[in-house]
Amino acid sequence: MNLHLDQVKKFSIRTHLIWMLLGVLAWIGRQVWQFKQSGFFSAMVLSKGLLLLLLASAVYAAACRRRPGFPFLGFFPLLWLALSRFQWDICAQPDQRYWIWTAIFLMGEFFLFALTDGRKLLAVLAPLWTLLAVIFPFSFFNFLSFGWVRENRFLRKSSWVCFGLPLMGLAAWLILAGWTSTQFFWLSLFQVLLNDLFISFFLLGCLGAMSFATRKTSWAPAFGPLFLLPVGFLFLSQPDVFNPLSEDLLKWVLVFFAGFGWESFRRDVMDRSWHGRLLWLVLGLAFFGGVL
Repeated sequence: MNLHLDQVKKFSIRTHLIWMLLGVLAWIGRQVWQFKQSGFFSAMVLSKGLLLLLLASAVYAAACRRRPGFPFLGFFPLLWLALSRFQWDICAQPDQRYWIWTAIFLMGEFFLFALTDGRKLLAVLAPLWTLLAVIFPFSFFNFLSFGWVRENRFLRKSSWVCFGLPLMGLAAWLILAGWTSTQFFWLSLFQVLLNDLFISFFLLGCLGAMSFATRKTSWAPAFGPLFLLPVGFLFLSQPDVFNPLSEDLLKWVLVFFAGFGWESFRRDVMDRSWHGRLLWLVLGLAFFGGVL
């Protein structure tokens, strides 16, 4: 049994090199299309997008070590992100905060899947999540991601992060005067989830979170931002009419997490016959309509 799981793990990681290559080719194609439309080309924009796809692929590969039966994780979401209008806007925006926030967010997600020691997670996540909160205050709620975690084989010494990260978040809140950002502003969340119909990606992310939460592993803290960032948008969004790209950040995160749910849908819900897999493929292609 262990030998079989080891083989599946190796297969999943190898295939993620293929999914990453597909995402890279799609992103390059996106740049070519943009150049033909407007004559605009920037090596910096191209490089920033490639780095985001590389980091996202690394997160998916690390997640597959937790769930070996997810070999197609990354196939669709990397393509969705590479061809999306919001990734282009994030990378092409002169204000670098949006791209830096996304890159740091992905680094944190990678360590959440790659590290199993609570002390190491505390040492790595505390500065990363503090940087996210410095850039955009709606990231403060990330520090609550470990509230439902118990000791398991994927997280040892869990008390270090269960208590340490909320305390670090409180300290950052006090030092950075986070209360000055508090206000109830529902329009951004309403626009993303309902007007732009990204609630479908949110629900797919919820399915992915449930697939990683089993009796043995409990809650997976990597999915904390899926639920806590929308809460941050409600109370800490600081709406800025001149820089509405914070909504694009939320869209990027929702599509990123939707990849987990889409793979769970393929493995746990869809019929394994050829027509069931064809339906999964067609529905995955249909989701491009929501990101282009």
